[in-house]
Amino acid sequence: MRKSLCLLVLLTISTMPAMAAGQDKTFQKPVHPDTLPTLIQEWMLPASLAPYVTNSYAPRIALAGATLFAFDHHGRRLVAADALSGKVKWHQPVPSRSDQAFAFTPMTYKDRVFVACDGYLYSFDALSGRPKWKLGLKGMAVNGLARAKHRLFIPWIKTSGKKADQGVSIWAVDSRLARVEWTKKFPGTMGYVEATTDAAYYIGNTGAVLGLTVDRGDPLWQVRVKGRVLTPPIRHKKTLYVATRRKKSGWEGTGIFAIDLDKGKILWQSKLASTRFHTFMYGDKLAAVDGTGKLTVFDAKGKKESELKLNFADMPTTLRGVGAGKRVFVFSSHVDGHGYVWLIDMETKKVLTAANAGSKGAMTMLPASKMLFMDGDDGNVYAYRLDKSARPKRQSVPEPEFAKEILESMDAATAIVPGLSVKLAGLGSKALPAIEPALASENPYKVAVAAEAISLLKARRSVPALLKAVKRLRATPPDPKASVDPLIPVLVALAEARDGKAVPTLKSLLDEKALDHMRRRYAYVALGSIGTPAALSPIWSYRAA
Repeated sequence: MRKSLCLLVLLTISTMPAMAAGQDKTFQKPVHPDTLPTLIQEWMLPASLAPYVTNSYAPRIALAGATLFAFDHHGRRLVAADALSGKVKWHQPVPSRSDQAFAFTPMTYKDRVFVACDGYLYSFDALSGRPKWKLGLKGMAVNGLARAKHRLFIPWIKTSGKKADQGVSIWAVDSRLARVEWTKKFPGTMGYVEATTDAAYYIGNTGAVLGLTVDRGDPLWQVRVKGRVLTPPIRHKKTLYVATRRKKSGWEGTGIFAIDLDKGKILWQSKLASTRFHTFMYGDKLAAVDGTGKLTVFDAKGKKESELKLNFADMPTTLRGVGAGKRVFVFSSHVDGHGYVWLIDMETKKVLTAANAGSKGAMTMLPASKMLFMDGDDGNVYAYRLDKSARPKRQSVPEPEFAKEILESMDAATAIVPGLSVKLAGLGSKALPAIEPALASENPYKVAVAAEAISLLKARRSVPALLKAVKRLRATPPDPKASVDPLIPVLVALAEARDGKAVPTLKSLLDEKALDHMRRRYAYVALGSIGTPAALSPIWSYRAA
């Protein structure tokens, strides 16, 4: 009978929320920003209007030689800046037909630079900024252009209010004459284009990928990848890499597909365990960094050639990677307002250094000539010099102080921050004096994060603080508007601590018939987890009743 009860308890624990089940039990000690060097910001190109970027479907900067082109779709202007000094060489207005716009990647070809906004495609002289021509579209240009010799391929959509209408139109434009050669409409509400000299390619957010003739847009082949395409695909030579967000049978993560552009066949596919990711090229190989901190390089057959774990500690809010020779740069920004650049030597598979790099997220990251250019999600463009950095402020930070800083970032939280409890647990038991007071917070999400950290540490010394939290929280019914009942993770922490001192309190919860069902259920599981005769007795009584 005891064996069957233990099995029941284990099955019940396996159905607990993700906060308690499936956590990584090997905790990396988080790195405090004060203990890292800080990259020196050389210059900043400010945004002219709104302090945020409306979408993350496309980067807004492009580097051509020593010139950085930035399209500010809020201020409706295209800027050409000296990459080393940040001095603006020229800027031109990019008017639109409405107040709507999407981020759009400028494209350079020979002596021209092309950019599009709502209603128009523009061509400028790359050296002087002098306008060459303007072509009217019938909708909003999205993402970026592709090119096959003199032809430009541009995707555009129509919107109804804040929603995109069904269908993505592709126009093939003669860049010399500003003349539309053909137009086709494809499935989806958002799409991307790529091209080689022989064909154009459409990638829709629904997962449809089509090869098209460059002269007429006739279909050459079609293939479908599983999941939603929410990030720009990567074309490298004759291979197209498409990443999708996938959800299947309780699993949610990222699918990666390599497509042969000549045959229209999927060469290989793989997956990542996180929906927060960024793919980029490392030489001729595809690389990916995901929210768990794993940096993966795939070989030509899709085999994971190398994997390296970065110490993110918690889930990044934004994530970008870029290859530069035999090294890789990874940028991660976090909920605590800190951003970090990681420099990795791919030959030795070691992190050479990590450094602070601003407090904003990055939409794009481009390295060049000891410089790192970042398109911030605040609309500004930042340039950091890689061979200069400020020294760390101090060598170490006490664990309680670090934990207090982390928890203070949760004071106004409106949701659970993924990975923050793991970050706290990485500080170890020395941080418990700073974690336990958070159990008394009025913010349910802050309580939940603190309780999860205690649960992960299996901290028996925290049982008195947990019991005090139970006494306070049981008097308040669960808030139906909140995504978490803070009492549940506290009960899970008591289950992990397995301390007999919790039995009387848990028994009283189990016996309180007016109590919320889920609260009684977790009290039941916690008693079974403790497993002593005194803990099992109220379970037998409950089952008999």
